[in-house]
Amino acid sequence: MTNKATCEITLKQLEAFVATVNKGSFSGAAAELSRTQPTISKEIQRLEETLDVQLFDRDQGPATLTEEGHSLIKHARRIVADAHRFVDYAASLATGFPHTIHLACSPSLVNNLIPKLLQKMETTFPHVKLAVKEVGTGEVETVLEEQQADIGVCHCPREIPGFTVVPIGHDPLVLVGTQEIIDLVQDPADLSSLERTPLMSWPRDQHPEYYDELIRCCQQRNLDPLVIVGSAQLTGSKQYLLSQGRAFGVLPRDAIRGFDPSLTFITLGPDATVELGCLVPQRPHSGLVHIYEALRDLHQTLG
Repeated sequence: MTNKATCEITLKQLEAFVATVNKGSFSGAAAELSRTQPTISKEIQRLEETLDVQLFDRDQGPATLTEEGHSLIKHARRIVADAHRFVDYAASLATGFPHTIHLACSPSLVNNLIPKLLQKMETTFPHVKLAVKEVGTGEVETVLEEQQADIGVCHCPREIPGFTVVPIGHDPLVLVGTQEIIDLVQDPADLSSLERTPLMSWPRDQHPEYYDELIRCCQQRNLDPLVIVGSAQLTGSKQYLLSQGRAFGVLPRDAIRGFDPSLTFITLGPDATVELGCLVPQRPHSGLVHIYEALRDLHQTLG
């Protein structure tokens, strides 16, 4: 038996709900969906009325989820993603490829590897349309589990149900800081001279395996670092600590492209690397295979 509320819920309402949560505001959702803010508000209000559930606590802020909203958002995301995949699949019947393949990637990859991937795919496989979704460190797996992307690439990828980790390569780790901090290091194999200078990092719970790998790299070089927890991305609001010489960072080499140009870096040695891998569905179609093979080729070329 079909529930009456099910018949009255629309995809536009669910899209408005999901976009508001993702963007953190009604105005952000409106920009994301190319709708007006009043339209977004009305869609959400109608959804709440149909469900007889309050999704947002407007006393706490316009985009603050209620307990019920927290419980429902994952389901809404899955429904919206499935609907978009349905459209993509219909569009793919003539070509054999999805209309759009969504790639989730972490911040350290968006300044070099990913732009080169887009260029390569455009010239080599023009029939494969690739959309990039940049997410925070440690969030690629979550985005895939919530079906907001089809394939993911990140450092220290973790196994998740339905996906296989395909190795892409290893990226060299570098120490980044002001010239004064770099000058303290006489030998990259010995970082003990930085014992009074804190390491700036994102919170460990974002990606424990990745975080521990960076700490281990320091410890192997005679430094048990004092850690300052910055924002979700080192290029965020606390980057000034690096620029002022009050902290240093350890990160993949490509990640420094998004930093203050006054900062410099040194490579920590051939044994200081971090794994780069793709999370691919266990039975990938050829479009996904083209993507991870292109990533592997580009990574090898870039060294």
